[in-house]
Amino acid sequence: MNIRKPLACFAALLLGLNSITAFAHEGMHDSERDSGLKEVNQDVPALALDSAEFKQAQNLFRAVGGYGCTACHGLFAQGGGNVGGNIRDHSLSQINYALQNEPTMKLLNNALSDGDKYALAGYLKALGKLELIEWTIDGEVSYTKVEIDKESDNQLVIFNKTFDSIDLSLMPIGNNHTLSIEPYATESYTWKAQPGEYRLQYNQHVLDMSFRF
Repeated sequence: MNIRKPLACFAALLLGLNSITAFAHEGMHDSERDSGLKEVNQDVPALALDSAEFKQAQNLFRAVGGYGCTACHGLFAQGGGNVGGNIRDHSLSQINYALQNEPTMKLLNNALSDGDKYALAGYLKALGKLELIEWTIDGEVSYTKVEIDKESDNQLVIFNKTFDSIDLSLMPIGNNHTLSIEPYATESYTWKAQPGEYRLQYNQHVLDMSFRF
């Protein structure tokens, strides 16, 4: 497992995001303000999960700068307890602001074209539309319970925080699907749930999910 921290990853995306309104601060020239507001309001559509564009953007997210963004934001931009946190559903303006203003992001800014930034925004928008369910398998015994009160596509992100490989049966949410997870690796499964109660279990590790909508 590579635990090196990249010099230029998306760790700083969360830093300064609340300062995005600086585009329209008092004293800025009208042309600069108008340009900033236009960027803030720009709507980047979510990429379709099964599209080639989504796959390309995902590869960019994981490889940009030689290391990708995953060390700071997790494999699926979910944070995963890393320093950068969850950036799912972050906008193009948020990405651009961090790239242009945060010291750790400026080198990466030069490595990304405008098209790359647009693709990353569409990728994060797509992930933001998924209901995120996180499950960490750690130690000998664990219990996790989540309740979902709205109908949406769901993404289960599982972190195998053990030194053993795991073959996890996804019954009843994934028919006969089995998810193989290497030690200290993260995998995901995306599906659309029906109302009801669902349980996943691996040895003494239990995840209970309640869908009520």
